[in-house]
Amino acid sequence: MSTHEQEAYILNHQTEPLSLANFVADNKELIASTIPNNRDFREYWSLLFKTTARKHGKSMISCSPDWASVCFLYVTNLNFSSHRENTTPSRPSATRSSDSNTTTTTTTSYLLKPDDKKKIEEMFGSIMRDKNKLWHLKTGTIVEEKMKQHGLKCNFEHPCHSLIFDPWDETWSQYFTEDELDEIISYNKPNTLSLPLPLQEYIDKFIHTNTLDEIRDILIKNPFHPLNDPELHWMETSISKALDLLYYDTVHKYQSEADLMKRIWCFIDCAFDTGEVKSSSLRRNINRIIPGIDSLQRKKTGSKVDLLFTTKINELGAAEAGKQTDTNTTKATMEYGIKTPKVLKDMLYDAVERNVSSLRDIRTFGFIIAGLEILPMVMDCPRGTVCRINRSSHWHCFPTTARNFKNRMEALFRMVYSTKTSMQIVLDKLDDKPMNVSFVKHSSPIPPSFTPSVEVSKKRKVPKTDSAESSSSST
Repeated sequence: MSTHEQEAYILNHQTEPLSLANFVADNKELIASTIPNNRDFREYWSLLFKTTARKHGKSMISCSPDWASVCFLYVTNLNFSSHRENTTPSRPSATRSSDSNTTTTTTTSYLLKPDDKKKIEEMFGSIMRDKNKLWHLKTGTIVEEKMKQHGLKCNFEHPCHSLIFDPWDETWSQYFTEDELDEIISYNKPNTLSLPLPLQEYIDKFIHTNTLDEIRDILIKNPFHPLNDPELHWMETSISKALDLLYYDTVHKYQSEADLMKRIWCFIDCAFDTGEVKSSSLRRNINRIIPGIDSLQRKKTGSKVDLLFTTKINELGAAEAGKQTDTNTTKATMEYGIKTPKVLKDMLYDAVERNVSSLRDIRTFGFIIAGLEILPMVMDCPRGTVCRINRSSHWHCFPTTARNFKNRMEALFRMVYSTKTSMQIVLDKLDDKPMNVSFVKHSSPIPPSFTPSVEVSKKRKVPKTDSAESSSSST
């Protein structure tokens, strides 16, 4: 879009309050298709719009544009261009980096093949057979029907193909009214738990601190034993490590995701067990068969995550990290939009397979980390066959100064404590449910995540050596 076209937009809206947010909402497809490669596109368009508005003497309303939706369209454009140049389409994936324990997410969404679209249509057709099992809103709208309408229009993979519904996705404002979206968000929504009184009283000791030394003095005067007071000791050591980052001014200097997870967000790791995700491997191998006519397919590797929250039996959550403190990057958009929701759906599906009667009680939990910011999310299946994403209304930030230290650390402690306690509540409910022993195969009340039909790379064949050939002929 040129400056001339921006001028035309402004002149056509002379009687309306001008805002960059409205401009982006009306022109996000054109903006996404012309993002400059050599600078921050948000800064570029903000400056260009303000300059054009001032040229015509127009005032502007201050509000934040939906840059995330522009990022998503930009990713889609990259995929389409890549597909035209290369017949092998890309897909969202995660690979373990060779020099760290963090993961690398491919910031592209998968271009659907005809077989994929057929599979999606069959999935929606299957769940729509019994409408009594679907999510009916007060207005009579059926959530799954609207998801089907959008899902069949898509040329690229979307969370709705896995029956994942994110009410914060601007896509759904085209299919649901604001009241309907509010109903979807509020129905049996998860609660954020408060800190227990001892933890709250401890963090409140830092309420009047204005310098790092004042924070340190309180820390030294209130030590806790790791066995006698484990939660308070966790909070104490977390504050101590965060304080060191500010003393040495290293909070902004980390260059990799491994640094972020090891130094800044390590207090999350200290509160949970870690491991490697297995439930997404189940998703991709759901149709494996015992070899007979065809050979058994090799087991495909599951998606890797930066941090996994698990027990010996159940996987209940995951965290994904990106090094840039920018929640509108394509990596962050892909991780909170597609990758992490699918991992959480895999975990939920796996738990439901083993505890069918507990469908409405099972929840899985995720954290999306973008540099110094973090977004918590919870997945559940409140009604019908839809797996709903619940997430915070805003990103939470790691403290950067003594003045914002107490408030930010308190919010982070509450977030992690609430997530950990909610996981235990889920486990307690699963333990309370009776387990039926049956030799009859029961279908799951929810379908697994959608898996794109990607060609599996074959092992490289090692050519026979001359000695091997001669040995073979001699026998």
